[in-house]
Amino acid sequence: MYPGQLKIAVAIANIGLGPLEVAPETTLTGSCCEGDTTENKDEKRYCLFQKIYTKTGNGFSERKFKTGTIYFESKPGHQHLHVDDWIEMRLIKMSKGKRVVACKGQKVSYCLFTTGMLYDKDSSSYFNKKFYGEGMPNFALGEYYACSLAKQGISVGGYDYYGMMYEGQFLQLPKGFKNGEYIMEFEIDPAHKYIESNKANNIFSMKINIQKQKL
Repeated sequence: MYPGQLKIAVAIANIGLGPLEVAPETTLTGSCCEGDTTENKDEKRYCLFQKIYTKTGNGFSERKFKTGTIYFESKPGHQHLHVDDWIEMRLIKMSKGKRVVACKGQKVSYCLFTTGMLYDKDSSSYFNKKFYGEGMPNFALGEYYACSLAKQGISVGGYDYYGMMYEGQFLQLPKGFKNGEYIMEFEIDPAHKYIESNKANNIFSMKINIQKQKL
């Protein structure tokens, strides 16, 4: 059905101290679920600003930093606003101890919102040799439940999930692609536009074995 495509599902979790939040410079507001994006299908790119929160007494102060861009994604299965260049997917082949990029996808844009929350007794919430979930500082801080033009983001302890059947969630294997062992690699914010407390965990890699699919 999808010849030569390696379909990929990805979940991106926020395990930092504060929410990831971005918003455009425009005064347009609303959420995709209430129809606001229908007025913005011109594919115009809006500049984004990342909001950084700092706890001050009983409240929060905030700072804004110019980051990436946001636009209306018109591809099937989307029809809402996406943050540009959010993830890059690639296949690595080790050859004589050196990394060779065997296949690389386009930088894929995402709608950033909290699809679900980490649960500290779930095996999928275990990484960096520890569980993440309700015991995290500031757990659930930030509310991002739609592909809104007003703001997008991922709550503390939340994750943004894209299934393998979404548009763009694949690597197109070139003709003559050889079977064998590869390293699947994902990089969040490959252009390094966003502010984070720890960028070292923005790359995830895993070994996979690719064989020719039967038609």
